[in-house]
Amino acid sequence: MDTIQLEGIIEEGTEFTRKEEDRIRRTLDGLESPFGFSYCDVLRSGVIYGRKETKIIVKLSFPRFYFQNNAHLITTYEECAEVQKHFVEQLQEDKLLSKIKAIRVTRVDIPFTYLIEEGKNFYDYTNVFKVLALAFTKTYKEIEVKSIVDTLKKREQTITYADTPTISGYNKKIIIYNQMKNLDSKNREPIDMERTLEKYPDLPRRMRIEMSKRIKRKEMTLKEFGEYELFKEYLKKYKEELEELLFDKELLDRVYEEGVENLSEILEEEKEYRGNSFTYKKFVSEYKEDIYDYKILREALKIVIAKEKTRESAITEIRKELNIQEKKKGSIVIGVRAIVKDIACTIEKSFKGQRKNKVKEEEWGDYPF
Repeated sequence: MDTIQLEGIIEEGTEFTRKEEDRIRRTLDGLESPFGFSYCDVLRSGVIYGRKETKIIVKLSFPRFYFQNNAHLITTYEECAEVQKHFVEQLQEDKLLSKIKAIRVTRVDIPFTYLIEEGKNFYDYTNVFKVLALAFTKTYKEIEVKSIVDTLKKREQTITYADTPTISGYNKKIIIYNQMKNLDSKNREPIDMERTLEKYPDLPRRMRIEMSKRIKRKEMTLKEFGEYELFKEYLKKYKEELEELLFDKELLDRVYEEGVENLSEILEEEKEYRGNSFTYKKFVSEYKEDIYDYKILREALKIVIAKEKTRESAITEIRKELNIQEKKKGSIVIGVRAIVKDIACTIEKSFKGQRKNKVKEEEWGDYPF
């Protein structure tokens, strides 16, 4: 669990002075957990007066309840329940905040953590992100997957898959991001990175796959919200949707079949056009955008080259060249489908049995969630 967005519905007929509105905003923004960390942010302009209701929109960060930034990993339902209970108590105990009589949850974000290979960087997984983007656009055909890239180094930091052309208007959104790079944009104050890395040494290896959805559900009383098993309710649904949109085997098979077909056509055209000057080294360099997995090129060669010995020789030459490129540039080309499968497996195993109980039994040591 990461964050939720909610609307605090204020008692009908209530009107605040400007001074009271400012205090409400400051109080909510300043809410501190028993651990001394701020975990609540007021969104938009504060108190909103409408024809049907008066409300205030806030975002609760579950990780920031336990640490100064989002580097903390929520691992159990109980942790979420503690945050919700504390938030409700703060509303009930404050003279102005007690005017909030109901809560309507409007957005839920649940991230899953995948630890990248030692020695690799987030941006080395570009071909993995491309395969997932191609899978996603099989469902949402008119959508363009967006990336936030380091302009100078051309390195991806965040990839967004949304169900609408304009990301801000999404109903469903999947974000894959480098959590270490993401922290600065998520936190209101500069990150104490030294302290963060001391407490969470695996942070540089964290790839986050986060599902975010706008939620339409009836408002709840404060008591109901305090007892609402939010994480438990949405975890299974989000896992199922991630599987359906990104990791479904039939979907991925189609992506690879189309990749093989496209690459075999390019390969035939290039061999015919280049003649004796054709080399696989040049081909790999020129069409690296189409070669997002060595497996695709290998299957394309099986279509284009009939003679087994010639084909095996070409496969050996190409694999050698791709290995050289991986070592020089870092970008993964060999074994991309296996990594996609590993990420899917990690998501499926996330939070099973609730990790705190399993840690005592030393059964979940290799999992980051």
